[in-house]
Amino acid sequence: ENKCANGEYVFGQVPFGYMKSSVEKNKVIINKEEAEIVQYIFSLAVLSKSSTQIARQLCREGVPTMMQIRRPDKYAGDGKAHAWSAQAVRNILNNRFYLGEMTYGRRTSKSVGSKKMTMLPKEEWKVIPNHHEAIIEKETFEQVQEKLLHFKIENKKERKYIFKGKIFCGYCHH
Repeated sequence: ENKCANGEYVFGQVPFGYMKSSVEKNKVIINKEEAEIVQYIFSLAVLSKSSTQIARQLCREGVPTMMQIRRPDKYAGDGKAHAWSAQAVRNILNNRFYLGEMTYGRRTSKSVGSKKMTMLPKEEWKVIPNHHEAIIEKETFEQVQEKLLHFKIENKKERKYIFKGKIFCGYCHH
């Protein structure tokens, strides 16, 4: 935790759009090829495209995934297992790392000697603003968060079925 507090990046894999510096130990720098894809994803989200629509568009356009870029030897093929998913897009759109923030101290062990980790409330997370160069501007990030919230609310509204609780299957009783 001391290294994190000093601004060092000591975690395993860096988020898509970044790479570890080969010059300075535990420093994160922008990976231009990946950063362009991240910016493209945010630009599509600003146009009110859902994460599913964005994932489909990225697949149609043949935009390489993180694994296809970082491990071309293993993931060079364009199989479905290595295609963009809505969840991968959401993970990018929700990641504040793209604002230049580094967050740590999100988990704690439940008790002394326990290996089980629990998530702490967001208010207790430790955040270092301006930790590294941002890929996305704050205004863009916040605009996308509003649109994601809108999609979430709309999806919940759509799931109300008029026959829910009124019609049941004669075989399985669902």
